[in-house]
Amino acid sequence: MRVSAFLIGAVALLAASPALAAETHGLPGADMSILWSLPFVGILLCIATGPLFYPHLWEHHYGKFAAFWAALVLIPMAIAFGPSLTLESALHTLLLEYMSFIILLFGLFAMVCWHLARRCADPLGRYVLAGCGMLVTLQAVINIGGVIGALPLTGVPLPFMSYGRNSLLVMLLAVGLILSVGRWAPSRPLPVAGKGSDNVAHIDRRGRDGGTRGARPRPG
Repeated sequence: MRVSAFLIGAVALLAASPALAAETHGLPGADMSILWSLPFVGILLCIATGPLFYPHLWEHHYGKFAAFWAALVLIPMAIAFGPSLTLESALHTLLLEYMSFIILLFGLFAMVCWHLARRCADPLGRYVLAGCGMLVTLQAVINIGGVIGALPLTGVPLPFMSYGRNSLLVMLLAVGLILSVGRWAPSRPLPVAGKGSDNVAHIDRRGRDGGTRGARPRPG
């Protein structure tokens, strides 16, 4: 398993941003030149122009493009500010900025699947929603746990982001099933406001009139 070098390079380039560098991990963001943001601009231009003007080269070598732009900012930063400070800045960006955002996205995905499964009136639809949601979410949990060292590495790719067309195809099929069931499956009727309270008031009224609470009146 290898996470896409494209995403790793883009995350590493965030260390060149003056706003991020101005945080508490040591880089003098206020004194850094605007030239430090040029690699970030370069990789954005590659992302925008690669699929349009040189798609074959971009498809097979986008990882090398990302590695080039990442090295273009990390190597000068290591020379100017020291390797330890550069490594600390890169790890800060990767673990505290990138990883938390990915966890938030998959958490929201799991909550949406759970909400759709609760609303679905078709039992088969509920099983499809729950199964596809767990497929994507648990695979993400296992991958992220292996990356941060909380779980042993098992070779499970990160959904939608790791390299591998088969994994991406399966994940897209799972999302397609979730969207289809969520849109077309019948939903459970919402409870009518006031209906339950009317029944309770009717029962209490019988109790105040001397009759047994909840008992039906006998025909005369």
